[in-house]
Amino acid sequence: MDVTKIIEGIALLFSVLFIIGISRIIYQVAFRPKGLTSAEFKKLVQKVAKPRLNSLGFLGNAWDFSKTENGLTYCIQFVPNRNGAWIQIELSVVSDLSLVYKGNEMDVSFKKWLAPKNKIRQYWRYRKTEQSNTKIIAEMLQLIETIGLDFFNKVSDFPNRFLKMEPSNFKDLKTWNDFYQVNLSLEKWIWSLVLLQERSGNYPRGLEFIQLGMKQLKGNTEDWVIEFLEEKEKQFNVILLDK
Repeated sequence: MDVTKIIEGIALLFSVLFIIGISRIIYQVAFRPKGLTSAEFKKLVQKVAKPRLNSLGFLGNAWDFSKTENGLTYCIQFVPNRNGAWIQIELSVVSDLSLVYKGNEMDVSFKKWLAPKNKIRQYWRYRKTEQSNTKIIAEMLQLIETIGLDFFNKVSDFPNRFLKMEPSNFKDLKTWNDFYQVNLSLEKWIWSLVLLQERSGNYPRGLEFIQLGMKQLKGNTEDWVIEFLEEKEKQFNVILLDK
């Protein structure tokens, strides 16, 4: 082995890393928009947004606020870009129904990015002054109190509306995603409804969703999802035979 070539290779690697490091510093100093840092914006969230969110029942510190009602946890999470400059907000509703199957977490939850109507995401850029950033937070709060609370209210009927769902409802998945303002995959809808029907004891309806899932997902999803459905199918059939 040529030791000289190894040393040259290591030197070249360090040179590349050095150039990348310098480039990032130049970008941070010269090109990134000049606004508050994420840490400074967080303090403003605590000062301006926290009291209003608390009045709506959402408690928390830093970036995360939540409240729990009737087995559902409603979350508002401020998500800053790791390099600074901008922030977005994720809304989520997490039920107490979940399962870990072969190392894969199967939670029944609904998530979306807070954004004005007809937009999927909204990015808020940090501004230079506290006054300008306070206006940004006011805009966020206005969206939370309108679009955010509307999203939470639609999911709040869980599990009632979900227990009434039938496999025929899933001919157009977009209809359900649009109604709940989410973008859930078919496999997540299927496993959520299978787990929900299992909890409610409606095994015949659970089998209908299992059969729908195996028909539409086979070859279009990960193997463990099909294995989960096959295992649940056996369990449900055994329970029905014993009745």
